[in-house]
Amino acid sequence: MTNVDLFIFDTRKLTTSVLVDLLKLSKEDTLPFDKFQSEEIKKEKIISFYYKKNYVKDWYLSKDGKPLSHNLFFNISHSKGIVVFAYNKDYPIGVDIELIRPVEESLKQYISSENELKYMENEESFFEIWTNKESLVKCIGQGIKGQPKNINALPLNGIRIVDNKTYNSKILKWNNCVISLTLETENDYQIKVHKGTLI
Repeated sequence: MTNVDLFIFDTRKLTTSVLVDLLKLSKEDTLPFDKFQSEEIKKEKIISFYYKKNYVKDWYLSKDGKPLSHNLFFNISHSKGIVVFAYNKDYPIGVDIELIRPVEESLKQYISSENELKYMENEESFFEIWTNKESLVKCIGQGIKGQPKNINALPLNGIRIVDNKTYNSKILKWNNCVISLTLETENDYQIKVHKGTLI
């Protein structure tokens, strides 16, 4: 069975300078992130850089802007200062995280099909739908194009077929967040969660 490593790092209680010291990054490493005015975004970018630097030394961007590697499959997502990094050696992967928070009814209607709206009971179930769509399109490597409601999020945990390819998704809950993982496989996989873990 394939193992997926999932790293979750919460930057919300750290200043940028403390984070940089903690990660033992140089000024040269963090210089590209000085352009970001938002401290939250800057910290998310620094953590993303850290994981790519330490786990995916040969990473590059595809023509669609998806980070790729010749040696493993990986993906990164962040929400409100929390960053997730997932990788495995066997199958293309997509990951998405969202902090559960209030959302407008119009957004629920925009993203969701009738079946998905019936499933939705609260903000948590909305973000289960949303992250599942995001992790699927990130796994495919194309981003959400067209109407999000046309991307099927159900079943949340299980198999979906898109363009004759099989995708297997799983939903996790962590600290008021919803995390969705999708692999391009019909096979089951195990997720090993590393919370706040650094090398």
